[in-house]
Amino acid sequence: MRDEWPPAIAPMLATARTLPTSGRGFGWEWKYDGGRAIARIRADGQVRLDSRNAKDFTPVFPEVADALAEALPGRRLTLDGELIAANPTTGAPDFAQLQQRFGTRPSAELLAQVPVSYVVFDLLHLDGEPTVDLPYVERRRLLTEVEITHPRLLVPAHQVDVDPHTLLDVARAHDIEGVVGKRLDSPYRPGRSPAWLKHALRSRIEVVVGGWTPGQGNRTNSLGALLLARPATDDPAALEFVGAVGTGWTAATAARLLQRLKGLASESSPFSAPLPREYARNARYVRPELIGDVEYRSLTGEGYLRHPSWKGLRVDKTLADL
Repeated sequence: MRDEWPPAIAPMLATARTLPTSGRGFGWEWKYDGGRAIARIRADGQVRLDSRNAKDFTPVFPEVADALAEALPGRRLTLDGELIAANPTTGAPDFAQLQQRFGTRPSAELLAQVPVSYVVFDLLHLDGEPTVDLPYVERRRLLTEVEITHPRLLVPAHQVDVDPHTLLDVARAHDIEGVVGKRLDSPYRPGRSPAWLKHALRSRIEVVVGGWTPGQGNRTNSLGALLLARPATDDPAALEFVGAVGTGWTAATAARLLQRLKGLASESSPFSAPLPREYARNARYVRPELIGDVEYRSLTGEGYLRHPSWKGLRVDKTLADL
């Protein structure tokens, strides 16, 4: 029994909402610009990291798996948390940094260039006993008692009975993505729940890549822009064009994206309606399999993203998650 894996559990997800006028009844945490991961630890020291859609992240983030094994010898646990990588300039969590590690078996050089930490914020299984039916406040108390101590692992405190708008001001001052509020009496239930709310400072959206256009001038062999879509509200099978993004990546990232796009080339458009002429003219279509994270300022009258910036691929999500 001690050498068995604790059960796999799909993550509980927050609902995007405006902040309440009072923070009473909630535990408040920071919203990190990272990637969700469920960690399972066996008593014999083996560790598995699962993405939000149950993809094995263990070989992608070996330093986190090693840290969990080192910090929790003899324990049999399931933890919920966020993988984060720091922006080299600001020190704040930055998904654009983290996405450099997705899809890799990192070399020693990459591990040194883009170190990753794990922010632990929930406890789902404790030494043979499930904790998911306990209220949030009790799970957090038990998590504190586990005493996770390692420089690669973070267990930040949650705030109770505080003004969430004040917390949002603090997040803004420290370049943190936003805040998450979790009802103190809420059990842990996989899937999206109104018992957890999230509020981001910047508008972010997850999109599917339906095509691309090449660069201009002497850059025709490079990636110019990605053509983006979202499932239609009244028909999730229909992909509505929401605009194009051509900024937010390095030359190396663009080259990797272009390689993947060419492998998904399609003769037909995945979009539910013809593209506007300025995009259709140079469009190269792809099968809609790549999910991306985009930051934007607002929406145009046509419903397109205004001033979008690419944040990275979401290898932990599929079209069904949009």
